[in-house]
Amino acid sequence: MSTPTSVDFRRKLGTACRSCKQRKIRCDIVGNQTPCTPCSKTGTECLRLTDNEPTTPSPSSHRQGSSDPTAAGLELLRPSLPSPQASRDETLNSFYQRGIGARHWEVFHETDPIRVVYVGDSTANLHHLVQSEQPANRLHFPWPPIKPTLPWKPDIHQTAAAGYLTSAVAQDLASFPARTVRDALVQTYFDDIHPCYPVIDEEEFRRQYRDPRNPPPLILFHAVLLAAARISDHPMVASSRPTVTATLFRRAKSIFELRHENDRVYLVQAALLIAWHVEDSDTISSNSYHWVGQATRIALGLGMHRDLTGRSTTLMPGFDRRHYRRLWWLVLQAETMTALEYGRPSMVRSEDYDQPPLNHGEFRNFDGSLDTLICADYFLINSELCETALQVQALNAPNAQGLDSAGIDERLARLALRLPRMNDFWSCQLRMSYSLVVLVLHRTARSPDSPIIAREAASTILTTFETMLSAGSIRKCSFHCSTPLLAAGIQFFQDMKSAASTTALMRANAAHAQLERLLRPVEELAKYWPHVEALSKLCVSLFNRGTVLLGDATADQPGGETDPQAEFLAQADISWHDIMAGYQLPDLRQGLDTEEWMYSL
Repeated sequence: MSTPTSVDFRRKLGTACRSCKQRKIRCDIVGNQTPCTPCSKTGTECLRLTDNEPTTPSPSSHRQGSSDPTAAGLELLRPSLPSPQASRDETLNSFYQRGIGARHWEVFHETDPIRVVYVGDSTANLHHLVQSEQPANRLHFPWPPIKPTLPWKPDIHQTAAAGYLTSAVAQDLASFPARTVRDALVQTYFDDIHPCYPVIDEEEFRRQYRDPRNPPPLILFHAVLLAAARISDHPMVASSRPTVTATLFRRAKSIFELRHENDRVYLVQAALLIAWHVEDSDTISSNSYHWVGQATRIALGLGMHRDLTGRSTTLMPGFDRRHYRRLWWLVLQAETMTALEYGRPSMVRSEDYDQPPLNHGEFRNFDGSLDTLICADYFLINSELCETALQVQALNAPNAQGLDSAGIDERLARLALRLPRMNDFWSCQLRMSYSLVVLVLHRTARSPDSPIIAREAASTILTTFETMLSAGSIRKCSFHCSTPLLAAGIQFFQDMKSAASTTALMRANAAHAQLERLLRPVEELAKYWPHVEALSKLCVSLFNRGTVLLGDATADQPGGETDPQAEFLAQADISWHDIMAGYQLPDLRQGLDTEEWMYSL
């Protein structure tokens, strides 16, 4: 991929309104006739440029080219701004003087158009400062820049971590897989991940991907490739998946931690995609729990959880408002399912957000066209399901108050009527998530019907995985795929154990058979998700333990005999060390030498 230059970035686009100029899209404004077509489609305020405003476009979001077109790579521009410390000291006053009463969103656009501040709720000092001057109850404002403009790729001399960045590392961070592999991964992302996990704008990303002069943000580029590599069937990726994903993860993680990205929205998007990587067996300070937590924290800091519909008085452009709203509901889904997996408190609580649900018409590209790749029905139903899962978590909290399982059951029953009956992947994924929430609710409930409901939910999870396995779509499962599998396996084992203890041998045999059937989808998923290998070992151990239980129960019956195989299995206890040893990061030193196609520029 070639590096953009200042000449490429500064090519003239002709007359345009302020919004189209900022977004670098074609504008059809004529004289004072507003709004233009793009602003009309996106609901953005269309403001004509004044005579003293430049008509050349600014770089994509906040990137600018080198002041020397012949220089190799990108250099950091040194705009005529105060020093970073002085800039930080002056931003609050600048915001008070110019930002609070601004009549248009681009008030600080001359240097950094992407800095946004959420003033917080009524407990925040900044909220009260704003309310004293602007009683319109606006919560999102443009904010003066506090960081210098960054080059597209990290520079060893001009970055926040310059002392730690070597030339070799900087070169690695701007390297990509070979073009054919890269193309395949981008296509995999939009075919198999984007429809139910629409983190980025498809039209905008593809436009940037086709333009070597104005490529996608570096951190998003690596994150997209990483998520796609996790489930890709491309021969070169599949044959060395651990090395490929570890290499892409290292690049995305390094850029994230180098703070080589000023746009916090990109950080939310990147963190949601990096969550698709399994680094090791640490489920607290790494992997999806860590990265979804990063995305959630930044999203809350940006105020994505607050109402940005037409009822809001914000000056934020229409596309940005839709983008914030969609990202919020993605964050809520990811955070809820991650918290549900580990039984840990969610960073999202129902009482803390007032962002209304999306509707079908909001799944639009930047240019205003509908994104037909997104499965809108899946997204909307899954959002409501995750809100219900929040209630299930609250019901099981140490100091739970004011909730009862009957009300949650009623909400789940209404949701069941909206579940699709087809067997395509997205319908299966939704059915599986729904059954997981039902199972989690009823395996701890005391209702007389709860054991039966939990048993049926586990059976639905199994048959859904078998459907995806037979259709060849099981590889598309997300990083939460092990949660319903483990929940179903534990439920089958408990059913078998309970039935065997009451000599209900027919029911015990049926649960034992279901546990055996679960091994096939587990083995298939382990090809893509290394942490599922531990689940596979656990399921085998549970199956063997169940064989022992059934053998003992049969021997206790009149005329029963002890099974020699059961005696052998009884001597071997579950090896928790083998199961929980986890997945180890591959030796990247060897990978760097052998996978040369991962280092294309």
